[in-house]
Amino acid sequence: MTEGVSFVAYPSEPRELSSTIRTAVELTNSEAGEVRYKTWEHADIAGRLLAPQVLSGIEAAPILVADVTRLNFNVSYEIGYAIGVKKRVLLVKNSTITSDDALALSIGIFDTLGHDSYASSEDLARVLLRPFDSAPLKTEEELDSKAPVYLLECPVRTPEVIRIVARVKKARLFYRSFTPSEDVRLSAVDAIRHVSKSLGVLVPLLSPEYESSEIHNIRAAFVAGLA
Repeated sequence: MTEGVSFVAYPSEPRELSSTIRTAVELTNSEAGEVRYKTWEHADIAGRLLAPQVLSGIEAAPILVADVTRLNFNVSYEIGYAIGVKKRVLLVKNSTITSDDALALSIGIFDTLGHDSYASSEDLARVLLRPFDSAPLKTEEELDSKAPVYLLECPVRTPEVIRIVARVKKARLFYRSFTPSEDVRLSAVDAIRHVSKSLGVLVPLLSPEYESSEIHNIRAAFVAGLA
């Protein structure tokens, strides 16, 4: 096991999922005889914004364990952030709870990173007690000086997105982009490569009223976290 206290990220709902993970963390720490893992709920300090506490917890941890059974905007951002600050990321998935397989397939990213499956708190504790290689994913790329901006385009060309593109062009900034109409899925490798080659990253969010907004916004969370 790597030294230091690792961080565990997961959605608060469904309760069955979050309860299983909390119990697994308690079992792991009890079996190890020391605090090996903390969850985002340990960072939930009354009177303080949660996000800075979570991000500082990720920065201090050797490993981020993230549950992707039910894809979640915050967890997706945290996974991207952990990769961006060069942390080892371990994805886990509960095999007994209905998952977002169709959504995950449409998004890409997470299935290209791989995951460990578990069916109970005991199963997950066994995963967490394993020794891990703490080496992060490679993120260094040479800056693309010819096209220094990366744009995550929306599946719907809204007036706002059209204005963003127009402003970039008017500023004479050449850019690379992920275009859903051309690339159906975004792989984690491509997202990491494009972000790390960029001076700036543009990540518009899409109102939930638009088609495929959930797919886009979870991609956007991951890319924003990387950036």
